[in-house]
Amino acid sequence: MLIDPGADGDTSYRYALRLVDDPAADSIYAHLDPDSASDVVATIPFGTPIGVLGQRPGERLAYGDGAWWEVLLPYGTGWVYGPLLGDAPQGPAAPMLPPPVPEPSKAPTPVGAGRSIIVSRDDQFLWAFEDGGGPVLKVGCTTGNSKLSTPLGAFAVTGHFRPYEFISPWPPGSPDWYPPSQANYALRFLGRDFYLHDASWRRVFGPNSQGGGGPPGGDHTGSHGCINLPYPAARFLYFWAAEGTPVSVVGTGLPATPMVGMPLAAAPAPPPAPAPPPSPPAVGPGDRSPVPATYTVRPGDTIFSLARRFGVSATALTRANGLSDPRELRAGKTLRLP
Repeated sequence: MLIDPGADGDTSYRYALRLVDDPAADSIYAHLDPDSASDVVATIPFGTPIGVLGQRPGERLAYGDGAWWEVLLPYGTGWVYGPLLGDAPQGPAAPMLPPPVPEPSKAPTPVGAGRSIIVSRDDQFLWAFEDGGGPVLKVGCTTGNSKLSTPLGAFAVTGHFRPYEFISPWPPGSPDWYPPSQANYALRFLGRDFYLHDASWRRVFGPNSQGGGGPPGGDHTGSHGCINLPYPAARFLYFWAAEGTPVSVVGTGLPATPMVGMPLAAAPAPPPAPAPPPSPPAVGPGDRSPVPATYTVRPGDTIFSLARRFGVSATALTRANGLSDPRELRAGKTLRLP
């Protein structure tokens, strides 16, 4: 949980810097490790003050000296490439990332005697219960907005996916369209439409993630129907909840009508989830879809997002295309993928 600047003299703060010219870009990535190919655990808007714990050498990109900052996030920690954080903002400072929301005053009852997951649509909160006892996970979440509500009812985990790319069933120009979006951990719980998954693009979880104006997928406009979670919560559930684990979505109002064919998997489901590893698992060759030979850059793409999508390092991608600076990337350019 972040500390207000000045509240703790032992915490140093730096600011997220804009080093790209793309007007569609609004944030920098925090990674699981000091490596651009590791999971993106959060996005930090330009100008945001972020607590730093120290530096460590890691992957050296096309610019900078290879030093990465370990940063404090509302949910855990992450790593940001050194040049992306500065001593002062480039313009007006942005607000700090919001802290985790508190647990509602009234917790639900576990489902049965085994493990179970309960999501409150009214409270925008999730509990995971161990063997019918107390909760082992309590965290704010984000369900579908008023138009694309997450269905109420009793469901169960039916699949584990890592990674999982969500593809919009709505065409570009639709108010509900969204660009291909990758989750690191996804658990399917209803049909092929509804998942519990991390959403690194989301900064707000809990009640304040609903009710805002604009299309779904924003910080305050709910999801497209899935249940969005902070990265550490999604990763925990992925290894903790076996297939068949009950998932109960509770709340007031009428159950939503499930949409058909909403997200599509970019790869088939891996085998059932293994026991939790002692350290974050590396992404292996079998975890990714086949990489095409070339890719045409779209508005909003960055060297870092493309490196993450195609499972290559940002350094290899820039070198393969003769880019001396990641800011040279432009929509319409055809990249060779190493």
